[in-house]
Amino acid sequence: MKNNNLSMLLKLITSLCILGYLLSILDWSILATLEVRIIPFFFFGILFLLIAIFCMTLRWKVIIQHELEVKVSAAVLYRFYLIGSFFNSFLPSSIGGDIVRVRSSSQTFSLPIKRATAIVVSERLFGLAALSFLFSIGFLIDQTLLMKLGFKPYLSFIGLILACIIFFIAKYLAEKKIRISFSFALLLLFLSACGQFADILIVFIFASYFEQSITLSSLMIVMPLVYIATIAPISLGGLGVREGAMVALLAFISVDTSIAIILAFVLYISKLLVGLIGGVLYNKAHNSLKIKG
Repeated sequence: MKNNNLSMLLKLITSLCILGYLLSILDWSILATLEVRIIPFFFFGILFLLIAIFCMTLRWKVIIQHELEVKVSAAVLYRFYLIGSFFNSFLPSSIGGDIVRVRSSSQTFSLPIKRATAIVVSERLFGLAALSFLFSIGFLIDQTLLMKLGFKPYLSFIGLILACIIFFIAKYLAEKKIRISFSFALLLLFLSACGQFADILIVFIFASYFEQSITLSSLMIVMPLVYIATIAPISLGGLGVREGAMVALLAFISVDTSIAIILAFVLYISKLLVGLIGGVLYNKAHNSLKIKG
């Protein structure tokens, strides 16, 4: 217990230090220039995230249906995913939402915990494969950024080959736990890529508000790296690390530091707002159980 508390404290300190540094270098005068017209951008940001979660829900649904050989309600799974996003946003661990989904699907569909866990892990494997494809395709399109980073153009093709290898590794590992054909694996990869694209679109539309000339292909390189950075278990659910990595990487595509900090925070705020929707659903379900009890 003491070790867990110490680990939590260190992660909190890491998150606060990074956030504190970013806020210290932020040009606060930019915030004074924000106009009411930024509100629709938040609306579209939340909409993109909700659509992304729906894509992830479909990915989860097709695996469960494939395993159980019965139809499963997408609405039920979507609610579980939203509740999971709430726990991802407000719990120290970024896997909190996955634990919620494992438990909920196990109880709802009478799945053994190990089976439910295997399904969620398989989802995540294809999520990583999708990220690698987005990253490699981004480099394939944006040769200028590739050379700016000091790499040779042919490395983009090597990246694409590596992405294919990661996909086959994901398929191989998933096959150890679930039944999966090649066409089924491609469907999971496609749904994963659609879901992963939400963060790219959100940063892109907010960048347009700040009149930053960022291309989608550049963000296809930046955002997967940001996601990978958050996996490092050194902060509370990636908070601080995500924003720091995003600011550092956006510097490579000539985004003003203060604008990059604001973009990182608006992305996090958008995720928090979606998490609050999940929190409302969780509270409603919790109260319903109390009444029945």
